[in-house]
Amino acid sequence: MKIIFLCSGLEPGRDGVGDYIRRLAAALIRLGHPAAAIAINDKHISEKVDDFQVSENVSLPILRIPAKCAAKERFGLAKKYIDSFNPEWLSLQYIMFHELWIGMAKESSVKQQYWGMAQKFIIKRLIRKLNPAVIHTQCELYQVQLKLIGFQADRLTLFGNIPNIGKPLTGDMASLDGDLISMVLFGTIHPDAPVDQFASEVAQYTQCEHINLKLCIIGSTQNEQNRWINAFEKVGLPAEAIGEQPSEVISAILNQATIGISTTAYAMTDKSGTVAAMREHGLPVICVSHPYHPKHIENLSLPLGVSEFKKGNFEECFNNRKIFRSDSSPNKIAKKLLESLIIQPSVITK
Repeated sequence: MKIIFLCSGLEPGRDGVGDYIRRLAAALIRLGHPAAAIAINDKHISEKVDDFQVSENVSLPILRIPAKCAAKERFGLAKKYIDSFNPEWLSLQYIMFHELWIGMAKESSVKQQYWGMAQKFIIKRLIRKLNPAVIHTQCELYQVQLKLIGFQADRLTLFGNIPNIGKPLTGDMASLDGDLISMVLFGTIHPDAPVDQFASEVAQYTQCEHINLKLCIIGSTQNEQNRWINAFEKVGLPAEAIGEQPSEVISAILNQATIGISTTAYAMTDKSGTVAAMREHGLPVICVSHPYHPKHIENLSLPLGVSEFKKGNFEECFNNRKIFRSDSSPNKIAKKLLESLIIQPSVITK
């Protein structure tokens, strides 16, 4: 079964959807199914790239088309590549819904709700126009929302964006694991998280229990990183931002950490690649995010091993944390994808 994935960008480490596609496509190739990927609006290049990218020792054929090219040229280049590869399936990574519309939460502003209504209208028109044979999403909340507007979507559980190399830290980085309790926050840090309240409760708990704790922040979201560092240092807790790191270094840090911290809203935890990576490394995760409660939707089946921080409950989150190592590997998800396609008619007209 030959599959081409279409997405926006394929710059390694700079595009979460691109990173996801690269690992999923590589898993398909390992299973004996030819795959390729096209970035149709890549903002990280100035010239067309027709080459290969390597993911976990698998070479994936890719075409990257610069965003600066006119739409007609970009679509023409994509069509030529698709015709040459001659796939049975096109996986449009906008019908694999990584995102839907804004304004879903009770806390959403009036502006967000109206903007979300417009986005919902566009999505409905897109699905009806394309009439896809299969629709997927990674998030149960999105699956429910799509059902409410009349479309059946299957779930493809998300795997992490950092492969678990199973190795310890070495060299200068090894000192990061010198504390009894080490918290790790990496990836996108969303604004408006109650970081001051969280840091205050962490400090109070560590003082009462005589625990040494350090926060390690990985990534490049500098303004929000500074908020977290300042909040922790203000209550006497050490915190350090180590910037962007290779995936093998991040994996080693996660393997030696105690707790993962996420700023993704709890109701959308299952769409976070960083949360998935933490769980695959055996880390319990605490969500520290702004309030987000979906309207008219309750009792979502969220990932095991993840708790939600609320004012006054850090001790409960810490003491009730359960280590749950996720088994949502790229190979497992690739097999599930294949199963959903085998019983469907191909979307490519021969």
